[in-house]
Amino acid sequence: MPPKSAAQTGILGGNVANPHLSGVRRGGANQPLRPRQSYGAPTTPHRIMAPPGPPKPAPSLANHLLNRDPEAVNSATQQSFLSHAGCGTISAHALTQWLAQDAHVSRAFVSFVGRLIGKMRLPDTAITMENTTFRTFDLLISTLNNVRREMSFFDTTASKWGLHIEAEIPKPATKGFIDLLSSASSSSASLLEGLVLLWTTEHVSSSPRSCKRAFQD
Repeated sequence: MPPKSAAQTGILGGNVANPHLSGVRRGGANQPLRPRQSYGAPTTPHRIMAPPGPPKPAPSLANHLLNRDPEAVNSATQQSFLSHAGCGTISAHALTQWLAQDAHVSRAFVSFVGRLIGKMRLPDTAITMENTTFRTFDLLISTLNNVRREMSFFDTTASKWGLHIEAEIPKPATKGFIDLLSSASSSSASLLEGLVLLWTTEHVSSSPRSCKRAFQD
């Protein structure tokens, strides 16, 4: 085998261009030469992203219920009786009648909350304070304590003002509310339905109203 020339040795070593490939270009002979891009260099400019907007508020069941029928909410909460009771200007007759009727509601409320507690299944967890089910359980227990305190308030108020509370049957509005409590805690109702009614009675019924508006009625 004849010895390789200096030109051949330079071609094989990469020091001399191969004359047979001097006119060849990628993409065809008519394509212009393009500068080679380094590895990883971006081929297009970065797009400037707009800053994120403010986070959307979480859905609120409370706001949904309050805004569903504002007129009904105002009609149920803006009563002169509530304002006169809060301002201490209610008559003895009206207070006596209210205490007699609300006693029926308080006893029905105890049964209502008791049935809601009966629907609960407490999970086996190490940290009960952070568990939603246990927090709901604590809420219902607190509700029962408040109802019992309200019953004591009835006795104290009647004694303080010398009121004689006679037992009387529930009036239509009272009976309707008692039936609502029974329906929302029945076996066919979910725990969530009962909790929504509990929120309604505690949140909506405690909406404040000024004494000035009471005297204008």
